[in-house]
This record gives sequence, structure tokens and C-alpha cells, in this order.
Amino acid sequence: MSEAIRQLAFYLFIRREIPKILGHNQLAALAYLVLWALLLVETITGFALDGLIGSEPGRTGFAWLNEVLGPQLVRLIHHLSMWAILAISLFHVYSCVLVDHIEKNGLMSSIFSGFKYVTREEIVEARDGGEELLEEVR
Repeated sequence: MSEAIRQLAFYLFIRREIPKILGHNQLAALAYLVLWALLLVETITGFALDGLIGSEPGRTGFAWLNEVLGPQLVRLIHHLSMWAILAISLFHVYSCVLVDHIEKNGLMSSIFSGFKYVTREEIVEARDGGEELLEEVR
């Protein structure tokens, strides 16, 4: 978890040094887990809300959720999940642009080209297995 805290401190401008990671960092992995959970919550609550007007599969498969929590709480959860998904999306774009600007290694262009340009020093300094990558190339 220390890598995630280091990365968050960098994004919040508390740390000046960017953590040396070649791929996705631990904070990104955690964000993707939260995103998938939010998407699942959004889907389930959406079906439950749709079931209130008699639509299937919400009426038969998810009516229990409205009975347990009540329609207003289900709607609130659905609404807050939407805003959390939007916040994660905006933070993702912000972090990509920030890291691309600082590292200048083609992070954003790699989305389209498939290539990210890193130096040998960046590979050696990386904390996520960079030296093993060099051994595979040799």
C-alpha cells in the first residue's frame, strides 16, 4: 500500500518525485477495483429503479432491493455512484496528462500507437520489475 500512498502524494503535489513505475501503479489498480464495484452497483440499482415502473428484469429480479432499502435510498446510491464514476474518470484523465507532461515518454501517444518510450535508466530504477525486463531482452 505504500506505493499507492506515494503515488497519491505525487498527484496531490505533496511529493515532487514521481514514483518509478513502468506500468500501472497500485493506486491505479485500486481505482480500477473501485470503478468495477461502482459499475456493478450502478447496474444493480439501475435495474431495481427500472423495476419500479414494471420493466423486466428489474421487476422480478431486483424488487427485493427496493423492499429492503426503499426506492429513495436506491436512487441516492445510484446517483452517488454515477458521480463517483465521473470523478474517477476525470481524475484518470488528469493523472495521464500530468504524468505524460512530467515524464515526456509518450504515455498519451502510446494509447494510439501502442509504444511507450522509456530509457534504460528508467527500466533499471522502476520498482515494478524493470531489471527482469532487461534480462529477458539480453
